[in-house]
Amino acid sequence: MRGIGAGLVALVLLVVFQTVSLGTDGDDVSWYGMSSLTTKSKPGRDFGLGGYLRNDGDRPITLRSITLDDDVPPEQGLLRTVLVHDLESAGFGVGAVWWPHQELARYVRPLADYVIEPGEEVGLVMVIEVRGSGPMEWTRGTLTYERDGEVRKVPGSMHVALCPTRSDCTAERDL
Repeated sequence: MRGIGAGLVALVLLVVFQTVSLGTDGDDVSWYGMSSLTTKSKPGRDFGLGGYLRNDGDRPITLRSITLDDDVPPEQGLLRTVLVHDLESAGFGVGAVWWPHQELARYVRPLADYVIEPGEEVGLVMVIEVRGSGPMEWTRGTLTYERDGEVRKVPGSMHVALCPTRSDCTAERDL
């Protein structure tokens, strides 16, 4: 009798864990940003900093937005827009470039309403307006997307660093 009870408990726990993992936000998407740029620039210049996003699920997803969630004050730097591009068409992903970038600009589209099929990976371009001269760094972001009519949010791992004036950056940030 004890063996049947233990087996039943194990079966219930297995079903609960599977249900929880299937319903968790972000279980079908992986994404990250990884770019750094140290250069001299005046405020008002835009930089495109890159990342990647993959649909790991078995259904299409529709992208809605990405936010950068660290405490970079808006007077220092501001995320203006996020663009997406098909890696196969462009033939490359972006690291960090002045924006707009003539070669890549013809491949990008706004992120909002972009549909990604299962197994597909796309490149991201986060266009940041430089407003100050000191270092800026983002380590967290949030992706909002829709799957089967349900809006979902998933955090992303970031290492997006921008140092528009070399003399304002410490050795650690001088990438």
